[in-house]
Amino acid sequence: MLNLKVALFHTSCLLMFCSLGCGSGSGTDVQSGPPTPVSMSGTVTYDRTPVPKGRIEFEPDASQGNQGTAVSVEIVDGKYQASADQRPISGPTVVRIFGYDGNTTADAPDGSELFPPYTTSLDLPRDKLVFYFNVPK
Repeated sequence: MLNLKVALFHTSCLLMFCSLGCGSGSGTDVQSGPPTPVSMSGTVTYDRTPVPKGRIEFEPDASQGNQGTAVSVEIVDGKYQASADQRPISGPTVVRIFGYDGNTTADAPDGSELFPPYTTSLDLPRDKLVFYFNVPK
């Protein structure tokens, strides 16, 4: 009886190890393939209040091995939406947020700066994304 259990255990292990090598053969998968543009939108707040005017920049983080073109998306009334030609690249990303009060003048078309440029980083997945950013006071 013991020999049967040992034989079944070894057979199970062999099948498990053999199945690890099976796959589509493409060489990449959804998580480790090359970076792709992602559809993205969300909100930006400053101290939990919507940022009236500004921009949010997404730059692939070269220090983490991510490469591509940086994109800049406008913030209006605390919301942003990356258009088809402004989609950031998936993977490690540096995010910079610029916020203004929206009170335009000849010298400041977006208004006065609400806060110094805010920088953070994140790892953008490949899916359609909604990100909420809160710039701390």
